[in-house]
Amino acid sequence: MNTEASEEDLIEVIGELLEAGLDGVEISRGATDAKEIIREGIVPHQNEAYNLDVARRVKGAFPSLPVILVGGIRSVEVIEEILSEGIDAVALCRPLLAEPHLPRRWQGGNRHPSECISCNRCIRIREKVRCRREN
Repeated sequence: MNTEASEEDLIEVIGELLEAGLDGVEISRGATDAKEIIREGIVPHQNEAYNLDVARRVKGAFPSLPVILVGGIRSVEVIEEILSEGIDAVALCRPLLAEPHLPRRWQGGNRHPSECISCNRCIRIREKVRCRREN
């Protein structure tokens, strides 16, 4: 049995939620299986922002709805590209676990991508959430 929602389902649900007063939506997808593969890293500009296609579709269907994108975003350049396309905001999670002061570093002029390697070790079940790339 396929329990995954399609993009069509997503558009339909967002439309219903808009009628009920939805103020905005964050496009995300989480791990649904504890056995999900731990990735060795994200190749810049190739796999960054892996939810962007869905965010584009949602923004196209609902132009006035604020759309926030999360998922694999690791560099200022990709953030700028996303925002220039009309996506309203980006959210960072794992990069901020790896580097809590990342936005400050970027604002200071150091545009090097996040040190996060997307290994997913930061979200071990039954343990405190923190970056574990070194152990």
